[in-house]
Amino acid sequence: MNLKVIIDKSRLLWSILSSKERIVIISLATFIIITITLSLFINRVTQELSVQKNRYNEFLTVSEQYKNLKINIETIEKREGLTKPKSILEFVYNQFDELGLKKKIKSVKSLGSKEIKDYYVEEPIDITAENMTMNELVNLLFKLERAPMMLSVKSLSIRKSFENPERLNLQLTVSRFSKK
Repeated sequence: MNLKVIIDKSRLLWSILSSKERIVIISLATFIIITITLSLFINRVTQELSVQKNRYNEFLTVSEQYKNLKINIETIEKREGLTKPKSILEFVYNQFDELGLKKKIKSVKSLGSKEIKDYYVEEPIDITAENMTMNELVNLLFKLERAPMMLSVKSLSIRKSFENPERLNLQLTVSRFSKK
C-alpha cells in the first residue's frame, strides 16, 4: 500500500466516527502523548538526581577527610604553642639529659634553617651519639615523637659499636618545624 491509500482510508474512517468517538480518540491520543512525555521527563530527572547524589556523597567524603586533617593540624599546632619557643638544640639536649644520655652525645651540628612554602621554617640538626642501648634509643625516639613541638626524624643511622656489639652508635637528623 502506498501512503495515499492509507490517508484516504483514514479520512473515510474519521468521517464515519461520531463526534463523541472522535473526542474519545483525541483524548486518548493526548493522554498517551502526555504520559510518554512525563515518563521521559521523570526518567531524565531521576538520572540527574542519582548523579547529584553521587556527587554529594563524594563531597561528604572529601569534607570529612578535610575536617580530620584540620583537626590533626590544629592538634599539632596546639602542641607547638604549649611550650616556650626553644631552639631545637636546647630541646634535644634536654631530652638526652632527662634520659641520662647527655654524656653519650659525640657531636651536634645545626644544619641551618630553610623556608618551606613560605609558611614554615625547618631547623634541622645532626646528632651523633655512641654506646647507647636499644632501650635508650627507643626511649629517645618516644620522647621525640611526643615532643610539644612539630619535630620530624629525617634520618636515623644505627651501627653496632666496635667495643661492645650490644651497644649502638647512631647518627640522627631531627628537624623542627615552626610557623614563619
